[in-house]
Amino acid sequence: MRSRTTATHVYDVARRESLVEALMTACHAATGRPGYLTGVSHALHAPDGSLVDPARPDTVVHIAETVAEPALSALGLVLSRVETVAAATRPPHAEIAMIGLRAGLLAQILDLAFAHLRERESFGRKTLQHQLVKARFSGTGAFLSRLREEIALAQVLDRTHGAERLHDDIDMRTVQAAKLMGGHGLRAGSVHGLEYASGLLRAIFVVRPHTET
Repeated sequence: MRSRTTATHVYDVARRESLVEALMTACHAATGRPGYLTGVSHALHAPDGSLVDPARPDTVVHIAETVAEPALSALGLVLSRVETVAAATRPPHAEIAMIGLRAGLLAQILDLAFAHLRERESFGRKTLQHQLVKARFSGTGAFLSRLREEIALAQVLDRTHGAERLHDDIDMRTVQAAKLMGGHGLRAGSVHGLEYASGLLRAIFVVRPHTET
């Protein structure tokens, strides 16, 4: 049996390392294999990286088309459309790894925002002392602490509860954390690039439940 990286380790790597490293760690957590995970039809990966289908890790994934976007290129990544095959059930540990990855990116954005604001002042006070800013950091920090515990429990049980809700919360808090950087986050490879990549990861990997209209 392959020994997989834990989802909490995915969180820690996504918080402290490059997105390339975090994506490779998530792939190992989901499949026990090196490379980059594929979604149903797309993959976010380094240009020379191998792709792994989490539902069928032993199959070869063929790339149909690759697009180099400036925001992704700054992070060392490209977006590829893959040749799709019949749908298969995505294993729970792949979903857990993706939650850990996106939560870790949120934590990295929050860390970058804190470092950016630490020495700044506004309206005659340290920016970090303003009530709204303090509330944003404390609220998101508490959310991440709870979420990391949920990820660890889900890893043990090999199943997730309320994954859609967790991704919604990550979306909301990622936008809020990125706003703390203001225009400084627009630099290539900076906070807003991570925000964009996180949203893209959800679009690629998270299957939304079908609702009747």
